[in-house]
Amino acid sequence: MAARNQWSTNVNNTECDTDEDMKPILMDPGRHDVDDRFIDRLTHYVLDLDKGELKERRALDDEIAFLRDLCRWQNAQGHWYELLSPTQVSTGQQQQPQEHGEEKKKKKCRGNRRAQRLRRRLRQQGIDSDTITELVNQRINPQQQEQHDEAIQNDQIPQSTQHKDKYDNSTVKKSIKRKRNETSANIIDKSLSQLSISQPSPKKQKMVNNEIEQVITNGTSETKHSKSKKQINHTNGDSYIPDYLKVSNRVFKRMLISSLEDAKEIVKGLNSKDKINYIRQYAYLIHRLFYVQLQETQWKYYYDIGIQENIWSGRVSKKWAAMNSMNYTYGRSKTLIIQRLKTIQRQLQQASQALQQFGNQPLPQCLSEMNPPLDFEKISVMVTAVVRKGQHKLKQQFEHNKKMLKLDSTDHLFVKNVYDLKPNKQQIRSIRNIWKAIQNKKQMEEQIEILKHRINSNCLPPAFNLLDYTVDKIDKILSRSKQSATNDNDNQQQTILAARRLKKIGRFKYDMLELRIAAGEDKVRYYDKIAKKEKKKLLIITNKLKKNNSDSDIFKQLMAAIEAREKHMIEHANYIIQQKLNMLLSLFFANTIIPLSNEQLLIINKGLKFIPPCQSHFYYPQPMDEIIEQEYKRLYTENCKNLTNYTFSTKDTHATEFFSEVKHFLEELYTKPLPKKLKVKARYIYKMIKSMQQKLRKANIAVGQTDKSKLFFFIDAQEYEEKIRNYMSKTNAYQEITSGICPLADDLHSVLTLLDYLLKHNRITKEQHKQMYPNLKTLELAHIYFNLKVHKPEMSVRPILASINAPARNISSFLDQLLTPIYNYVTKDITFINSIDLIR
Repeated sequence: MAARNQWSTNVNNTECDTDEDMKPILMDPGRHDVDDRFIDRLTHYVLDLDKGELKERRALDDEIAFLRDLCRWQNAQGHWYELLSPTQVSTGQQQQPQEHGEEKKKKKCRGNRRAQRLRRRLRQQGIDSDTITELVNQRINPQQQEQHDEAIQNDQIPQSTQHKDKYDNSTVKKSIKRKRNETSANIIDKSLSQLSISQPSPKKQKMVNNEIEQVITNGTSETKHSKSKKQINHTNGDSYIPDYLKVSNRVFKRMLISSLEDAKEIVKGLNSKDKINYIRQYAYLIHRLFYVQLQETQWKYYYDIGIQENIWSGRVSKKWAAMNSMNYTYGRSKTLIIQRLKTIQRQLQQASQALQQFGNQPLPQCLSEMNPPLDFEKISVMVTAVVRKGQHKLKQQFEHNKKMLKLDSTDHLFVKNVYDLKPNKQQIRSIRNIWKAIQNKKQMEEQIEILKHRINSNCLPPAFNLLDYTVDKIDKILSRSKQSATNDNDNQQQTILAARRLKKIGRFKYDMLELRIAAGEDKVRYYDKIAKKEKKKLLIITNKLKKNNSDSDIFKQLMAAIEAREKHMIEHANYIIQQKLNMLLSLFFANTIIPLSNEQLLIINKGLKFIPPCQSHFYYPQPMDEIIEQEYKRLYTENCKNLTNYTFSTKDTHATEFFSEVKHFLEELYTKPLPKKLKVKARYIYKMIKSMQQKLRKANIAVGQTDKSKLFFFIDAQEYEEKIRNYMSKTNAYQEITSGICPLADDLHSVLTLLDYLLKHNRITKEQHKQMYPNLKTLELAHIYFNLKVHKPEMSVRPILASINAPARNISSFLDQLLTPIYNYVTKDITFINSIDLIR
């Protein structure tokens, strides 16, 4: 106890005004017997350190945590000397432990908080999970390695002291709650040569066995058989970059076939793996060259726009950007752009040299001995077309980046112009409220447009699937109750309830979407009111200031600057909405490059239900009276069928008045002159649709309707025909007419001959003859067409038989009405009417 009192006295009498005064006391390896007062003094001293001495503070934090744990261990254990090294034990540098009343409660370990905060910040920036893991490992693990290097003094730790050092190391780590860089328990058994600087990713990656063809810059290639982790980089548009070295042979051949019209015969000659790999390497080198050229074009644009319009890099604080409803950064610095252009020039030279060296090499034996010889000019054209097609999305991404640079820089400029006019605090508050209301309004309109597209495309949000999981328990209860039910009526009722429940869930999902749209539209009106209210308030404030200030030009300039920023915000938001509708939620499926503009794609995005306005004024060459008569006859026929089905006379007074009103309404609609704006818009859409037809026809692209979701699909015509031929040859159920002679006349003659024969021999009555007689006005040949199954991985086709207007259609309907009751009576015991009947 005397030794302890002497130590405490020395500490209390020591004046530690600087770090140098404190360090000898802290770092003395023999001074391990300390009390809580000394620890508290050290803690207060560390808290008073200057912010610039962050490293010093962290070192002192570690030392303080170590000393606290040392005191805790002295209080709780009798064998406190095991923490000391053998040298310290032999020299007698130990003191008797002091017993305390109660042991402190151990705190819970909640993981590496520093790594968690870093991951949260990176997720908020929109970075993908793989990149986040890599960045966290780069920032966290070097500190872990430093701790290991301090803990491990020699290349291999003696076995006799491992258990002591393990406990010591774990104690220190558990005490440092702020850093919490945990390491493996058995890592201390390894030598320094076996330790990895970069720790493995905590997320288990999928292991893929594949052959990676790596093309060296000198043109030679080598095959490496390895188990490689599949890594995908989604940053900077890399998700749009195809990898021709890793796609399967089947997919690569399909790419080559779709590049040219007569490419299929050439691709048939590539029937070995070596031949395909040679073309792959050539495609990779071409792609590499074109990709560097695209980058050069993009970065030259950044440099040119910086020289011409002085648009380089701009940045404000995130808090300031949030207050003014703007992005906090844009662009790149001039130094970075120049450095990047130099790097791209070097890469471009390397890519050109690699391609040239590859071309100067002698052909492989498998290609040089081909008979007939391979047409390398066509191969070069095919590969170039494939690469250009694969980089189409990448070009679109580059164009998007250019557009966003202009929009963001202009937005920063407009905000600067407003603040340069030096508005007062009240005006600034109203201006910010106006901008915030406009931003919220455009964001809400974006969500409304997305939801409307989801309804039209029958594509519900993934979160709606939770509704299916929430009723799983109800399904189990109903299934158990059906098994335990003894009464058939109860069983039938439970089955009907289960079927109705599924339908109601589906309807409920769409009702939720409609409710969201209605709530969003109400919120849009609310934000619009806020903006108008703040504008009125701003005008009142401005008018008051005008009375006190004779210079009114400043206020006019301020209002003009605010309106200019508002218009630009709306333009910026509309562009973002358009891009999301084009790229993220396209209401069509494209298996090929669509040679249409963004405005034309927006028309396609409206879906199959979209009706172009007033196109009858342009599409139909006949007079308007004939168009009205045709439309009236169509409506009259359809409504007469409905009235007859409900046993309502078509010659009734109400029906006659109804049809006269319909005809009058049609005449009024078709003869009424169009407003000027509507006429211009209708003519513009008419020209755009004609242009779309010409472009698609010229690009040899087939357009159709998908199988399940009822969307448009766009596919290369040759690929579409190939899918159809494969289906026809696989099933052998249909035969294509290749003679060029339409058999419709022969079919009609056969049907009429049969009906006349039956009527002549009194086998059928005149009424039955009239019922089975074909409609000559709507007569057409029965045919088959195919819809694309885009929901299937192989994108197969579904056959659709169109025979509703065939010559034998009415005979088929008559026989169905005659034979169906007989068939149902005979097979009633083995026939299921619907799913409820099947379950029952």
